[in-house]
Amino acid sequence: MPKSDDQSAKDRILAAAVEELADVGWSGSRTRSIANRAGVNKALVHYHFSSMEDLLIEAIASTFSRLAEAATDSLTAESVRSGMDEMLDMLADIDPHDTFWRVLMEAILQTPSVPRLGEWTLGLLETYRKAMHQRLDAAVDDGELPPNADTEGLSLGLMALLDGLGMYAFVNPDYDTRRAGKAIITLLTNGESTA
Repeated sequence: MPKSDDQSAKDRILAAAVEELADVGWSGSRTRSIANRAGVNKALVHYHFSSMEDLLIEAIASTFSRLAEAATDSLTAESVRSGMDEMLDMLADIDPHDTFWRVLMEAILQTPSVPRLGEWTLGLLETYRKAMHQRLDAAVDDGELPPNADTEGLSLGLMALLDGLGMYAFVNPDYDTRRAGKAIITLLTNGESTA
């Protein structure tokens, strides 16, 4: 099989695994179903992935890359406030029927029971938390945040806020998560309105 065809088959298998995760979850995902969705035989799935766990983790990783890109972009915004606004806008647009968000929620759900997935997720979160911590340190240096701000604690708190708001928006898109987040930002920026 030519290299481009081989990569194309692998990409189709990964895309099919993402759909499978979104539709039936981790425990319901089956090699045969993924192969059928990808239009390949089951043997080709095993050729590219040594186990179902490897396949599902790589499918989750490919999905997380989309969120990681948006999160990283928010850290390069002109200010912490505008970066948070970008993230809040993304969370406010969550569609619980969207494959992307369903896979992310499934990954979070499976993290405690699948050690390799847990390690991978923790590494991703810690990388983002460290980057946010550095961005908040820069905001202190620039005078955007008070000089006594606990930027390490704040980085974890803001991540928890964003994750929590994302889960609320996933459960009920009618929640005004943007308003809740902006209220927190207002508190952080000494009461200056972010409207």
